Amino acid sequence: MVVSGVVALLGGLALFLFGVEESTRASRSALGGDERAFLGRLASRTSGAFCFGALLSVLSQSSSVATSFAVGLVDLGALPFAGSLLVMMGASVGAAAVTFLLSLDVGVLAPAVLAAGSGAALLGRGRWRTAGQVVRGLGLVLLGMFLIKLGVDPLMRTSQARELILGASRWPLVLGGAALAVTALLQSSSAVLALGIALASSGVLSLGALVPLVLGAHVGSAAPVLLSSLGAKRNARRLGAATCLYKLCGALAVLPLVPWLVQLLEGAGISPAQAVPWIGAGVTGLNALLGIPLAGALASLAGRWFAGAEAVGEPQFLDDTLARVPGLALKLLDREMSRLANLLETFLYLLAESPQEEERIERFRRGLPDLAESCVGYLDSLEFPDPETRRRAYGEYEFPLLSMGGLARTLAQDLSGPAMRFHHREGVSLSRAPGWSGLYETLKELLRDALGAFALGDESLAERARRAFRRYEVQEGAWNGGWAGGDSGAGSRTPRQEAWSLLEAFGSLARYAQEMVRERGITPSAPSPEPTSSPGPLPPSPPLSGAP
Repeated sequence: MVVSGVVALLGGLALFLFGVEESTRASRSALGGDERAFLGRLASRTSGAFCFGALLSVLSQSSSVATSFAVGLVDLGALPFAGSLLVMMGASVGAAAVTFLLSLDVGVLAPAVLAAGSGAALLGRGRWRTAGQVVRGLGLVLLGMFLIKLGVDPLMRTSQARELILGASRWPLVLGGAALAVTALLQSSSAVLALGIALASSGVLSLGALVPLVLGAHVGSAAPVLLSSLGAKRNARRLGAATCLYKLCGALAVLPLVPWLVQLLEGAGISPAQAVPWIGAGVTGLNALLGIPLAGALASLAGRWFAGAEAVGEPQFLDDTLARVPGLALKLLDREMSRLANLLETFLYLLAESPQEEERIERFRRGLPDLAESCVGYLDSLEFPDPETRRRAYGEYEFPLLSMGGLARTLAQDLSGPAMRFHHREGVSLSRAPGWSGLYETLKELLRDALGAFALGDESLAERARRAFRRYEVQEGAWNGGWAGGDSGAGSRTPRQEAWSLLEAFGSLARYAQEMVRERGITPSAPSPEPTSSPGPLPPSPPLSGAP
């Protein structure tokens, strides 16, 4: 009997968590296109953000879906950070609301919900199929709850298990700490509350002992958000820290009201098993009432915690938890690539105009290639609904990403060393050196217009980049013609060899910039005439002190 109870309990927990994952996956796949735009508008208001968090948490049986979606909206600029805190507060209330279903007669409810959801998921199409998957996940959760109850009942008939639970219930801090630890381990407060309902149904836990269990699960539910935020972008880390503070302070605020809450439930004649969802609703509701007016202050405090500058190579907008929401994920990738474009232009400026900022240049040199690789990896990780959607997305993003990756590598590996050595040897930056300033200005114009055309999709910028590239080709051709041959000596590099390295790096940058505009598919409104002559007198050759 004990073995069968343990098997049923563990199987029920596994089925419960699998049902949560099923609903989470289906909810994320449904958040694209029109739904994402609607939810973004809904979450832009205080009441809407709270309701959005509660609704999405109920549908997915997971508050992490709502919070990760809120971070994505913050990074897109569609939601202030304080709004993401309101979404998190609503998600906490929504997760507690799910426990009301768990306290019902799941033996009758679970098969009906599971059958309805499975039928819609197998026979339906489009949104009906997705809705069926959400309902099927809920059915699996209820079926898991049924098995948990079946497993707990024979276990609690053994004196050892019963005494263990009764002993823990006499120590509220121990019971609350255990609930917190199990919630963090399972990453689901609903599973711990389901266990609490099953234990209360067996008569082991009294009504007073359920309060610390619910409080522990409430605080422990911050663990998934906190764990997913470690090593993530700044907004995710801010939200993780704010979630922990919010739930911990909420639990502490409820502690003085515990005797009154127990007395109220006993007076209403509510059984311990039925009291679990009411206690959860009371804790999360009171937490929200106290937290909503302080959302702005909490957001400001979280902002000060993470006010330091972001590392150059650390993505600020990419969110791996939204890989199943390609509509939102591609918008985030757009913003990250625009940031990468700005950093590339800044890096070229530092190398050519401010080479004395060596510490900052080193951060760019190390970080930019990593950031470009992160963007490529993020595009590869997205889960598209069909091959055609994937093909269109890759057609729009793959070539610009490869070009920007080439720009990052050329700046970091090919240009940074020669540019710094030139500065140390000649005592001036490239932008002020006779012979390099003209070519650099043309390259800077080309790179700025090409990156701007990518970020904005602007036809006029794309055409300006094409014109700058043609001017660059004329200048580079003249320089190559005047520098036929080169040094062949061994040992340290001569100034002439350094000049060739700089010229090669400039040429690579120019071609990557032109390729980015060409592959982006931006066509000018009217073709411009090809230059028939040199754009003007070429600058003199760069200083080559010591060259033969």
